Amino acid sequence: MSLRKMKVMVSKLFNINVSVGQCRNAKRFALCEIEGDLKDHYSKLWDYGAEIKRANPGSHVEVYVQPQSNSTVVFERFYEGYWDRWIFLKGICKGELLSAVGRDGNNNIYPIAWAVVNVENKSTWKWFLENLMEDIDERGNGNGITLMSNGHKGIMEAVKERCPEVEHRLCVRHILANFHKKFKGECYIKPYWRAVKATTIQNFELAMEEIKSFDVGAYDYLIKRDPSCWSRAFFKVGMGCDAMENGVSESFNAAIEEAKKKPLITMLEDIRVFVMDRLYMQKEKGLGWNLAICPNIRRKLGELKKLRRFWAPYVSGYKQFEVVQCNERYGVDLEKRECGCRGWQLTGIPCVHAICAISSLNLDSEEYIAECHDFGSLQGPSTPAPSAPTHVNQDPLTQEHVPVNQELVIQEHVPVNQELVIQENVPVNQEHMNKDPVNQVLVNETNSIIIVLVFWLLKLQPNSM
Repeated sequence: MSLRKMKVMVSKLFNINVSVGQCRNAKRFALCEIEGDLKDHYSKLWDYGAEIKRANPGSHVEVYVQPQSNSTVVFERFYEGYWDRWIFLKGICKGELLSAVGRDGNNNIYPIAWAVVNVENKSTWKWFLENLMEDIDERGNGNGITLMSNGHKGIMEAVKERCPEVEHRLCVRHILANFHKKFKGECYIKPYWRAVKATTIQNFELAMEEIKSFDVGAYDYLIKRDPSCWSRAFFKVGMGCDAMENGVSESFNAAIEEAKKKPLITMLEDIRVFVMDRLYMQKEKGLGWNLAICPNIRRKLGELKKLRRFWAPYVSGYKQFEVVQCNERYGVDLEKRECGCRGWQLTGIPCVHAICAISSLNLDSEEYIAECHDFGSLQGPSTPAPSAPTHVNQDPLTQEHVPVNQELVIQEHVPVNQELVIQENVPVNQEHMNKDPVNQVLVNETNSIIIVLVFWLLKLQPNSM
């Protein structure tokens, strides 16, 4: 609840005129009473990490601290993995939340790991990548993995050092936003998106030549951004994904918007509960599908089937075709599952040209979809959803904690940020609010804040009634 809304609510309910500053102080006091002091969160972070490992065998948790000269330690980083994305935290203590979010076989978001750090730089990104690659690639060099980021210098350098064989793509919307700061005008937008979506070098060059005709500087700017990172014409084939914008991370960020204002352990619990609930609900939904391939993929295939009538197939060999529309023509090889447009190889889903050829043989297009998009890949094997720690039946700070895990590591060098990190809460599926004790705490939290707030304000203004 915003401070202005709180001020209006108090005025309506209790006929008290309060300032925004009083509401701010009252809210801070109420949150401290409910969630505990910030130092309590950091002092119990080791025990929280140990409990996550105990309740979810196979989970990866790392706590890094910076030792001080007075024999104390200062929190620096916390990693929980059950990619690339960084989010500013909005609480009293500042920091950043790094996260790794993937796509499942149905093209939905699949949160993988998240970490809290004091600052985003090459050192923190490299540390995050080390832990992430240990979870998903067993200390490999990134071969067969596609990563997408907004192009931050720190992550660009960290990726080159830690996983040089990963395909590192850049979010095209970030590139366009930066492009518009230097080159104004709507004339660039359509050719830019044609260059981004072009699956062949020829189509890419045609779109770029149009941009060049408007302004050579605009053309040079985009070429310097390395088209292999943002145009489908240069993406690696066989990856099963042609994504070019970082929408999955934006979705995850929106889902944990409230969590970023909460203290550390409360925020981490809210994120864990959100991921746990989402993965379980997605699994339950999938069990009700009686399909060979995932619904979103089938829907996309259906849209492509509507366009096949504009193309004419001509046989050139055994399961080989030349598909023609006016002056456009592409070769299709059903045995190799390849098309001259490269769309099939990029996504693993037959393109409109391949569908045209497949239909001419009265075959089912769904049989030519890559295994990464079928129903079996969505159901398993996969990492189990994080279960709730058995002792967390109220706020984690009020419960007993297991002994400190001796395997956790102490951080090396990195400048110490004296401002510790704080975060918020995540929306929880309303169906399970009464089933999960942690969620029940979130339900009661708002009422508790209002009660403490009103009590505190009445103490401040005894003569205002």
